[in-house]
Amino acid sequence: MKPTPPQARLLRLLAKYPKQGHALIRGGKHSSYLEWRSDVDRVDTYITWHHDQREAALKGLRQASILGLAEAGLLELVHQSVAEWTGYVHGQEFVITQAGIDIVQMLAPEDFESKTHRVAVLPASFILNALAERYARSEGWLFFREWVPGSWGSTHGRRIDAFAFNRWSSRGYGRLAFEVKRSRQDFRSELANPEKRAPAMGVATQFFFVCPAGVIEAKEVPEETGLLWVYDTGEVRQRKAAPYLPASEPTWGFLGAVVQRLVDMDFPRRPE
Repeated sequence: MKPTPPQARLLRLLAKYPKQGHALIRGGKHSSYLEWRSDVDRVDTYITWHHDQREAALKGLRQASILGLAEAGLLELVHQSVAEWTGYVHGQEFVITQAGIDIVQMLAPEDFESKTHRVAVLPASFILNALAERYARSEGWLFFREWVPGSWGSTHGRRIDAFAFNRWSSRGYGRLAFEVKRSRQDFRSELANPEKRAPAMGVATQFFFVCPAGVIEAKEVPEETGLLWVYDTGEVRQRKAAPYLPASEPTWGFLGAVVQRLVDMDFPRRPE
């Protein structure tokens, strides 16, 4: 992968002191910060985001950008803090890898400057978290990751990345299917195999492709689908509305699957 300018600037900082430089992500779900720390020069640079407060010393760098670098093998996770009871990760610490150092040496000076837009590399988990916040319970939604649409609750068969069901009659008990595409290659493969999404489109009232902002254009998605862009700030924007689809009615199997997933979400098992 070729890093975005903010990602490149962070890699350059870390490559300066590969043994002592650390990138840390800490904080809760809605209030987190990234800290750059070098044990050599004792310089701290903080990147803080909380809703619209997203300005930072390393302008343009977001939590998802750090996770994307780690997923690409340019950063390595060396430590993380996990809450004993809930299992929630509230702190992660990364160092640069040799692959990250090699990338920095290959980049041109203009690659560190934010003059043109580049598509951010976003982990699938970050995209799904952004969708979960958009389709929140407070708005009547029940949001599930990795759903098997074939039999409304089966645990076997072709999965879709996410499914949302609205329990309010005022919203027509909407049922939304989401297919995440992080690259154009993945999207082209999906277009060549429309039968993959057919089961989901048979049970959903709307179907959306979801991608990092800029990966897919609205004119490229099939007429019967919609498109959502996810930004590295966590914001989700609709680029193309999805038309309403004829869908089958939910079954008792679907109801049972919903109840089980809700129980698992609200009452996670305590680690033994």
